[in-house]
Amino acid sequence: MDLNKLQTDVHEWANDQFGPRQPSERLIGAAEEFGELFQWKLEEIVPLLHAARSFGKTCHHHLKEDQGIKGSPEFHRAKIKDSLGDIFIFLIDYCELRGWSYEDIIRETWEEVSQRDYKNDPKFGLARYEGQDER
Repeated sequence: MDLNKLQTDVHEWANDQFGPRQPSERLIGAAEEFGELFQWKLEEIVPLLHAARSFGKTCHHHLKEDQGIKGSPEFHRAKIKDSLGDIFIFLIDYCELRGWSYEDIIRETWEEVSQRDYKNDPKFGLARYEGQDER
């Protein structure tokens, strides 16, 4: 999997679906997904807790950079990059503990997400979810 290509593809899809966005919107979206992850029964919680801690650090430095306090923009950007790398590492470890391929999960998720069309179906993005009411 080419993560740089995936990053470009996701960015282009999000631009098409949602138009201009702020980085903070993407962090809020990631926080929502973290919340969903923690709703499930977890057998190996420690890597997820570390990932959540790193995510909190990412949000902290993003906020402080936006506010222009507690360090230079370069300092906060370096801390954000470090935290994002930590999140990735902890989630890879979590997947390994569960016997899952993180690459497969990313590929399968992108295959599903890239088919959503929120411009034409703002409520569901033309995607069906388990347990979702029929239209």
